[in-house]
Amino acid sequence: MARPGADPGRPAAAPDRGPLVSPEVAWSWRELHRTHGRVKVKELTAGTYWSTRHLERRFREQVGRTPSAIARILRLGHALRLQGAGMPLAKVAQHAGFHDQAHYNHVFKAVTGITPRAVPADLVDWSPSVAPPGDAA
Repeated sequence: MARPGADPGRPAAAPDRGPLVSPEVAWSWRELHRTHGRVKVKELTAGTYWSTRHLERRFREQVGRTPSAIARILRLGHALRLQGAGMPLAKVAQHAGFHDQAHYNHVFKAVTGITPRAVPADLVDWSPSVAPPGDAA
């Protein structure tokens, strides 16, 4: 029986491991990582059989960000790795899932405050350390 006031859609916390993550959120997280953030939220909702709003709400509750925010972080990290490997920026943008180089530059500058070309060489191989949520037991 659920405790009073508990959200029946959210897994209970495990004292030794922290809150459990629903299988749908864990699957969505894995898909985001597998595709380097290039999977569309519509595809995630189709895979979970949840509405977009429900997935976004549960993802934010259990991960801390929406699926689209995590996708943007993953795409930028992937783009930085490609850039660090010496790929031209137009190709980086294409392979990382941006519409074109201008879109990549715009998103990059909006998130970091600098352009991709202004990234110090020692940071170009940076990758986001976004820890995966725990799988539901």
